[in-house]
Amino acid sequence: MKKILSLPLLAVMALASQAWAAECMIGTSYAACEYSDPACYSMSPENSNSVTGVCTKPNCTCDQLITACKKDGKLYSFATRPSIWEAAPWGNGKTCSGNGGTLEYSAGCGKWCKWSTGCTEIKMDSEFATCEAAIKNCKDNAPSYSDATCSTFDGGRDPSRTALGCCLWSSTETNCHTIWSDETGAETKVSNCKSGTNKFWNGECTSSGTGCPTSTPVYPASSSSAAASGASSSSVAGGSSSSVVGGSSSSGIGGDSSSSEDDTPIISHNKAPVVGLSVIHFARSLQIASGKDATVALFDMQGKQVFSQKVLSGTTILSLGKQRQGIYYAVVSSGAQKQTVKVVLK
Repeated sequence: MKKILSLPLLAVMALASQAWAAECMIGTSYAACEYSDPACYSMSPENSNSVTGVCTKPNCTCDQLITACKKDGKLYSFATRPSIWEAAPWGNGKTCSGNGGTLEYSAGCGKWCKWSTGCTEIKMDSEFATCEAAIKNCKDNAPSYSDATCSTFDGGRDPSRTALGCCLWSSTETNCHTIWSDETGAETKVSNCKSGTNKFWNGECTSSGTGCPTSTPVYPASSSSAAASGASSSSVAGGSSSSVVGGSSSSGIGGDSSSSEDDTPIISHNKAPVVGLSVIHFARSLQIASGKDATVALFDMQGKQVFSQKVLSGTTILSLGKQRQGIYYAVVSSGAQKQTVKVVLK
C-alpha cells in the first residue's frame, strides 16, 4: 500500500494516467496541499480520496478538498504546474515550499509568540491571511520563539527589555501603552508622555481592559503649579539680558526693543548684517542669526507642526514660552540654507 493512501483524512493521488485530470485552482494558480511526511500533492475531485465525514470520492468538490487541507496540512499555490507532479512519486517525499509554492494557509506557522497572556502558537486568521504577516505581527509587538514552551527566542521584541513606563496619550485616548526600553526614541516618549493632558505611570501597563493601571499616575502629580508666572533672565549674544517667558519688554541685541510676548513671540531683533545661518537654543528661546529673512517651524516628536514664525534678517530672539514641556525639533529655513535644532523645553 502506498504511503499516500494511509493519510487519515485527505490523501491526493496523482497516478500517471490521471496526471492531467481537472485540478483544483486558487484563482489562476494550482492548489496544492503539503503534509509533514513530507508530501506535496495536487487536489482533484476526480483523483482525490474520500474525506472522512465530508465527502466521498469522486463527489468531493474543490472547496471541500481545500477545507480538508487547511485542517490537516498547509495550503499552497503554484503559478505554474510544478514538475514534481509530472512523474512518480507525484509529490510524495517533496515539500511545496521547497519547490516554488506560495503558502496560502497554515493552521500553525511553526512559531510561537509570547504575549502578555502567555505563549501561543502563531496562526493565520482573518486579519493576517499569511504566515509571513502573522509572524511579522508577533515580532512587531512581542518576542517570537521557535518552540512551544517559548524558551528559544528567535526574533521580535527583546525578552530582556524593561518597561520604562505606561502612557495614556492625551485625554481623548482610552487605551494605555507600555513604553519599552528597546523602542526607538523610548526616553523621548517618556519625556513627551509627562506633558500636556497625558498620563504616565511607572512600570508596565496592565494586560487586561484598557491596560491603564488603577493607581494614581506619576504624571500629572496630584498637585502641581504652573511655572510660567515669573520672568527669568537669559544672557544672550552681545551681552544684553532679556525676559524669556514673562512677557515684559526686553532689550534686544544691538539695542532694538520689542513688544511683549502677549503680542508676539519675538523678544528682540537686531538688524545688524549677518553672514550665513546660525540657530542656538537656550532656556525656552531660540536665537536665530540669518543673512536673509527666515522661517521657523517647531515640530513635536510625532512630526506634528506646533508653531511657525517668520523672522527678518539679522539676529532674532524668539520665545517658545507658550509651548508645553517636551522635546521638539526646530527647523529654520533661510534661502537655500536650513538648520535643524533639537529643543528641550522644561
